[in-house]
Amino acid sequence: MRKDDEEPNIMNFFKATHYSNDKGWTTSEAQAKHEKMVELQSTPAEEGAEPKNIDDIMDEVLGTRPGYILGLAYGPKPKKINSSADTIELKKSLKNKEDELNNYKSNFELIQTQLEAMRSALLAVGIQVPSLQFSASNDTTISTSTESQPTQGLD
Repeated sequence: MRKDDEEPNIMNFFKATHYSNDKGWTTSEAQAKHEKMVELQSTPAEEGAEPKNIDDIMDEVLGTRPGYILGLAYGPKPKKINSSADTIELKKSLKNKEDELNNYKSNFELIQTQLEAMRSALLAVGIQVPSLQFSASNDTTISTSTESQPTQGLD
């Protein structure tokens, strides 16, 4: 069997459940699969590649199916997804993101108002300032205004 400090080996378990010293292999298919596992385990890894671990070898030889290990009956069950809890969590996250977006929009509108007030003040003292037009598609168009404001002399 195994020593207490050794990690259990699923390949050895496969052999223990499909082979006995008295009767031999339960089926020739089980024997062929075990031989294939041993062959894959003893094959050296290609240069630069990591060697296959036992789980990968078992998956390759026996195939996979959620919650079931072929030839070994049921194994660890996959985590159940609680879709209603996930949906609630996603809705909360969406609401938070919408609130954050609305906050950014409010700040943007405030900045636009302040920018327009500064532009008007600069035009009042005779400084030409390009007009900024913001569109819904996040494109900023800069158009220079050709309107002429009376220039006030600085004394």
